[in-house]
Amino acid sequence: MRHYQFGKGKWVFVDWCGIFAGYGTDTGGRNLPHGFLMPRGIELVPRRPRVEETPVLVPEHPWEKGGIHCWNTFLEDRGKFRCWYHICLPNDVALGYAESKDGVCWTKPMLGLKAFKGSKKNNLVDFESRGGTEQGHTVFIDPSAPESERYKMVSCCDAKDAFALFGATSPDGLRWKHLPGDTPILVNRSDTQSIGAYDGDLGKYVIFTRQADNFEARRGINRAESDDFRNFPPSEPIFESTPLDPPDWDYYTNGYSRWPGATDAHVMRFSIYHRSADTVDVHLALSRDGKRWHRPMGRAPWIDGGPSHPAPFKSIYAAAGILATAPGEWSTYICAFPQGHNEKGKREPGKILRTVSREDGFMSLAAADRGEFWTNPFKLESAAIKLNIKTGYSGYVRCALLSAAGEKTGTVMVAGHPVPVFRGFTMEDCAAVKGDHIDAPLAWNGNLKKLIGKEVQLHFDLFNADLYSIKFG
Repeated sequence: MRHYQFGKGKWVFVDWCGIFAGYGTDTGGRNLPHGFLMPRGIELVPRRPRVEETPVLVPEHPWEKGGIHCWNTFLEDRGKFRCWYHICLPNDVALGYAESKDGVCWTKPMLGLKAFKGSKKNNLVDFESRGGTEQGHTVFIDPSAPESERYKMVSCCDAKDAFALFGATSPDGLRWKHLPGDTPILVNRSDTQSIGAYDGDLGKYVIFTRQADNFEARRGINRAESDDFRNFPPSEPIFESTPLDPPDWDYYTNGYSRWPGATDAHVMRFSIYHRSADTVDVHLALSRDGKRWHRPMGRAPWIDGGPSHPAPFKSIYAAAGILATAPGEWSTYICAFPQGHNEKGKREPGKILRTVSREDGFMSLAAADRGEFWTNPFKLESAAIKLNIKTGYSGYVRCALLSAAGEKTGTVMVAGHPVPVFRGFTMEDCAAVKGDHIDAPLAWNGNLKKLIGKEVQLHFDLFNADLYSIKFG
């Protein structure tokens, strides 16, 4: 298992990476006691969001009469929240545009860019569709590109009787140009929404596709990466239904995003289509590298249309994007329909709803009672360690700093075995953190600056607490 980059930036609990596994009955000749540095009393707990009942976007203008579809993008751009949403025009598709200051109240500015029935008084962006079955437009910001191509778009269209992915660029997100030659950037049998992004860690472009199997017509999620946005190699499968799933389940839109601000963490809020029930719900998947994924909730949905939801929606699709809409608050968005995925008859238009999570609140490391764990050793590079933490009644979190290099310093006893700990950084030297905090600093009697550059190991003591992230620096 890779160590990844524990000790740098913000560490979130995608999995048990970064947590020292300890020693059991076989210590490999190390003469260590049973249970030495072994985590106890903790678990990883996925957290569902709150779904708000009032829609943030609904069809209200003549050009929206065909409804707002489920392939939408939300992102923060230079202090403003922006949204591009899919509109079904008569015999064509278009992208509507909206803006917001808080992620709750959205306005649709009249852009004057694209004509609808002879008038440009609308909020349609300047984008010419390719005709045919074009769908799944997703916008992302490319920080590595010149200003003329700062915004990029990925969409799919049937070309030569097979779906392929195409690209477009824009200087402002409103005026778009197809790539020269308008040839596919990725020949891939995918429809609905594929999500593109620029991965700064890799220095490459990545695309997560909705994949359709030619043989079984079973859908999954593929991934492709490239140095060049205009040319991607064949995508590789990364995520599909498992033997633990019912045989009629399909993976649909993937809802991919980097975990905002986190080191080595990726999120998918992907939709599963249940063929027998003709319903769609949203599930949660997490990854360290964007290639190997797991579902922390198993078969349980992250968002469904049942009793936990304020309205009886049968089909729910996650939009692209995670927004930090308030201190300690993250917003994601879904497009929800009261009808089943293939249900016939009169169809009510979809509604875009906001879902609200705590910052870093996809997963917590939880101790319902007393718990403790040790981190993997790492080189300390910052003079501050902060916690995103919430404790219950009488709950607290404390932390000690051990010397991973065995320097001559103080000692504490763990399972009857001496462990070196830095003087001034024992558990008793740490001020207990209590309450609900996004950035609670750990404070000791010692000066953390004096330990920068040293190999350390953190020992956490928790009671009735949820730890969401550890922030270094």
